[in-house]
Amino acid sequence: MESLTQMLRRYQRKPEQSLAAQIVSQLAAGELYVPVQAASGGQGFCPDTIPGPENAVLFPAFSAQTQIANEYGERFAFLHLATSAFAAACLNDPRCGGVVIDPFTAKFFLPTEALRELAGGGGAAR
Repeated sequence: MESLTQMLRRYQRKPEQSLAAQIVSQLAAGELYVPVQAASGGQGFCPDTIPGPENAVLFPAFSAQTQIANEYGERFAFLHLATSAFAAACLNDPRCGGVVIDPFTAKFFLPTEALRELAGGGGAAR
């Protein structure tokens, strides 16, 4: 069976809607590596963000540890989270404009509508 990382590489070479649907389906049952830093005051974690359009932020996540660039990986700790839990957490941030899977390679974008589906229809109303 083709891994999520392999599917993302194939999508990067030739984006097709049917392949995107397969990727989202595999994400729904999978887990992601999420970059985090200690929150100010040392209470909890804050995920990394990427500036998005219209004052929104995008949340990066990785399909596999091998997708994390060395220099970037040295700056963060990584949580291995179920995609559904990560999607729900992103939707709870009012600035959320989506998620970028493997931002250094595939750059697979998940808009908030897709995050709602991955979170099981939950998350913040927007």
